[in-house]
Amino acid sequence: MADTLPSYSSREVELVFLEQNITGVADNFASIEQNSDFTDEAVGGFGEVGVSISPDHTGMFELTLQQTSLTNKFLSNVIILQRLNKTLYRGSLTLKDPSGGALVQLRDCHIKKAPTLGFSSQMQDRTWTIFCADYVYLELPAGMTNAAAALGGILATTETLSKFSVK
Repeated sequence: MADTLPSYSSREVELVFLEQNITGVADNFASIEQNSDFTDEAVGGFGEVGVSISPDHTGMFELTLQQTSLTNKFLSNVIILQRLNKTLYRGSLTLKDPSGGALVQLRDCHIKKAPTLGFSSQMQDRTWTIFCADYVYLELPAGMTNAAAALGGILATTETLSKFSVK
């Protein structure tokens, strides 16, 4: 069997938020960042170094969509419902990249900021900011991403459904 070079395909990346598949993404569509450094260092007067591990596992997810994406309608409707019901709709956000082996599980997420709206003769992208209370990033061996994402999807569905109540 000949060795092959790994390849990345953005078409294989899957995004799900609040149990909704994200479609109509822009060219540079996802940016994920932890809100704080993993460690904090302090140097004393005599040069001793102390290191503490941050308890902060929160993160920010920036999702950039094409102006014509139906996902913009979904997300803007979530904001309208939040305002009308005076509550946040929280749930999981999953990014799966089977071609690269990346799996990002973001839990207890809510829309932090709607996009800045721009209009011109050319289509404008829309960037949504989503806050996540728990940030987990995994690089998995080939073939494990789908199985891990399926398990994560079951947990995400259970988490999301437990936050909604029927009155």
